[in-house]
This record gives sequence, structure tokens and C-alpha cells, in this order.
Amino acid sequence: MAFIEKEDFKSAIRGNVLDNVTGFDDARIDEAVKFAIDYAKGHLNARYDTVLIFSQTGSARSTIVLNYCIDIAIYKLHALISPRKMPKHRRENYLDALDWFDDVKEGKINQPDLPVPSDGSKAYLVFGGNTKRDNQW
Repeated sequence: MAFIEKEDFKSAIRGNVLDNVTGFDDARIDEAVKFAIDYAKGHLNARYDTVLIFSQTGSARSTIVLNYCIDIAIYKLHALISPRKMPKHRRENYLDALDWFDDVKEGKINQPDLPVPSDGSKAYLVFGGNTKRDNQW
């Protein structure tokens, strides 16, 4: 059992629409899901234990990560058949997912239910200084 199953798509897209988008080819769903998970891993890996996050199944999965990965996968599936006729809400959901993953990576969002490594190897550090002053008389 994988992190995202075909049944999980029912919460975001009707079954007949999913079949039309994929052409009844589950291999397309698998490719889109793999892309979405790889994208999520790339962003979450900076702070969280992605091996543990994406090995969970059933109700143990993080619902926010699951839903955003599904939004990315559905967008990719729609882009396969007609990128110019993309439904507006699909594009908005996709952009929301990208923004959320970027904010998590940058530390603007700290999702409490995601597991961090127990050894503290991915502790988030902030460094820098004050903004440069440019006073001229």
C-alpha cells in the first residue's frame, strides 16, 4: 500500500472525470502521484523526516500533505490532456499547494503533525543580520 491510493482521489475529483483525464490508464495516475510525492519530498526534506511521512498509510497519514499531493497530481494529469483548457480551480489548487510547500521549506509554516528526526539533524536555523542602513548626509 502506498501513501496515495487511487481511492484517495475521490475526495478531490469525481471518478468519471478522473477516468476521462487518465483515459482509464492507471499508469498515468502512478506517474502523477510519483511526481507529486517527489516534489513534496524535495520541500519537506529540509525539516522533516520524509521517509516516515511517506511510509504511513491509512489514517496515520498527514491529511494536509496528502491533499496537497493529490492537488499536484490532478493538475499534472489535466496538463497531460489539455494544458490550455485547464480548469481554473485546478490551477488555483495547484498554486496553493506549491505555495504551501514553499512556505514549509522556508519555515513560515511549522506543521505540528509532521515528524521531525529524533536526532535533531534537521533543526531549522535562522541566521542573518539587520538590514543595511544607508544614511547619507
